Amino acid sequence: MRSGIVRAVTVVAVIAAAMIPPAAWSQPKKLVFWTHWEQYPRPEYNLVTAAAVVSVLPILTVFLVCQRWIVRGVVLSGLKG
Repeated sequence: MRSGIVRAVTVVAVIAAAMIPPAAWSQPKKLVFWTHWEQYPRPEYNLVTAAAVVSVLPILTVFLVCQRWIVRGVVLSGLKG
């Protein structure tokens, strides 16, 4: 099965490479997705990381407060062998 996945990924990569002319690879500024790339500002990773942490805090708080009932529900709903 694994060789089938590798073969499929290889086929997709070859088709994708064939769709972009080799001349475009030697001059990356001529690629369509590159033309306006410089106009977007680079993300400030410290702010993105802080936003990710702040967005996880409410979920983590609810889990820690209700952990006893969550675990009990998982244990009681387990399949009987």
